[in-house]
Amino acid sequence: MARKVNTKFVAISSIVTLLLLVGAFGLWRWRHKDPKMLIKRGDALLVEGKYEDAARHYATAASALKDPTLWVKAGDVYNKIAYDDRENLPKAMAMWDQAVGIDAGCMPALNRLLNIYLEYLELSESQQKGQLFDRIRDIAEKVLHNDPNNRQAKVVLPMLVVRAWLSGIETDPQKVDAALKELRDNQKEDPKNADVSYFIATTLMKKADLSANAVGAPTGEAL
Repeated sequence: MARKVNTKFVAISSIVTLLLLVGAFGLWRWRHKDPKMLIKRGDALLVEGKYEDAARHYATAASALKDPTLWVKAGDVYNKIAYDDRENLPKAMAMWDQAVGIDAGCMPALNRLLNIYLEYLELSESQQKGQLFDRIRDIAEKVLHNDPNNRQAKVVLPMLVVRAWLSGIETDPQKVDAALKELRDNQKEDPKNADVSYFIATTLMKKADLSANAVGAPTGEAL
């Protein structure tokens, strides 16, 4: 004789099982989306040397919390492995940009971006320098807005004018003279800064060459 199936029991069991599965899935999602858990997991991954996974966890938590400090931390982790894979450097910069987007006065992110873009400037082709000058100027101005005594930013701004002039981008002689004066003032404050000394000397040499060429050039009457 066929065994009678308790359909009511089966239905209840199925519902209970479904509820357990939904609850387990909800717990899994909570553990993986809860920012505190993400940070904790990111810290553990960092210790294990799984830097990319750690950075992703920090970035996800930062996005949820809108925390610039976590964006900076995610960027720092990507920057740590940029030497192994250069594609991680743009990721690091994107994380720091996110931090500044949330807090325009996030100095750790601004300082990191300023240093990275200055490094890019040394490696860039001449046709790319114009955009880099603008980007670096924007960051340096934000740094000075939050820290008026920031020595690096105070040097960078006049140095950009001089470098643009040396690259044939800036043509206003008054701006160049004003920037040269600022660099000389900065040199008095920090005489050991080799970059300042270099650009002062290079600017003076070019100005002397231009003056000499102007003096030596034939006039309209001589022609």
